[in-house]
Order: sequence, then structure tokens, then C-alpha cells
Amino acid sequence: MLRLDYPFAGIVYKLGVLIGIVLIGLTLYWVSLELDEFEVRAGVVYEMAIMTSLELDSLNKEMLALEAAIEGTTPAGEEQAIDYSKEEIARLMLDLNNIRAQLEESTARLVSVTETKRALFRALAITFGGALASLLLGVLLLILGLIGWRFRIKIFEDRRRAPRAEGD
Repeated sequence: MLRLDYPFAGIVYKLGVLIGIVLIGLTLYWVSLELDEFEVRAGVVYEMAIMTSLELDSLNKEMLALEAAIEGTTPAGEEQAIDYSKEEIARLMLDLNNIRAQLEESTARLVSVTETKRALFRALAITFGGALASLLLGVLLLILGLIGWRFRIKIFEDRRRAPRAEGD
């Protein structure tokens, strides 16, 4: 036969302490896993952002050089010593159109990467908010359980000191 030597309140307080410790431990473990995953995703996103930004700069410089060549000037604004034939200018115009298309694609990719960065930070904020709430709950359970256990606070103390009468 199972016999409980502790009153109901003692079990509740010990259970509160145990649940508080487990909740704190699981929260810390979950946050460490999420931060590891966040670090990997953030590295990939920032690498994409830097590469796209460098690609945009390169395409802009190439576009300016082609526009200057078509107009017959150098990028610095001086007159060019080379005269291009009509076929060469048509080929330069085709190259310029291709670069403009690539520039639009890169700009769209940079906008997409920026949105991904925002979503990543929103997910990080939600993770930290949930972890904070979980830690607060765990600490609260732990502290209240320890106080109740230490001071042997009775939850539902019976006000009567004498045993019940037969007629009650």
C-alpha cells in the first residue's frame, strides 16, 4: 500500500520546484539550438546580401562604361579617341540592354534578401520573447515552490482543530 508521508501541499511545492527546473533547463536548451540555427541562416543571408550588393556595384560601373562608349566619351567625360562602327555600337547597345536586365534581376534579389533578413530578425524576436516568458514562468514556479516547501505553507488548511462530530 502506498503511503504519503507528506501532506498534499508538500507534494505540490516539490512538483512546482521540479517543473520550474525542468522548464528553465528545456528553455535554455531550446534557445541554444535556435541560436545555432539562426547563426547558420544569418551567415547565408548576409553572404547573399554582400554578394548581391557587390554584383550591383559592378553592373552599375559596367553600365556607365558602356553608356559612355556609346556616346563617344570616357566615363570621366573626356572625348574618346576610338570611333565605333554602327555594328559595334549595335552590339554595345545589346550588351547595355543585357546589363540593364541583369541589374533589374540583382535589384529584385537584393530586395528579396532584405525581406529575408527582416523575417529572420522577427523570428529571433519571437524566439527571445517566448524564451523570456518561459524562463519567467520557470523561475516563478521554482521560487514559489521553494518558498512554500521551506516554510511549509499549507494550501488548504482546515480551520477546525477538533475532529468532526458524528452528526455533521
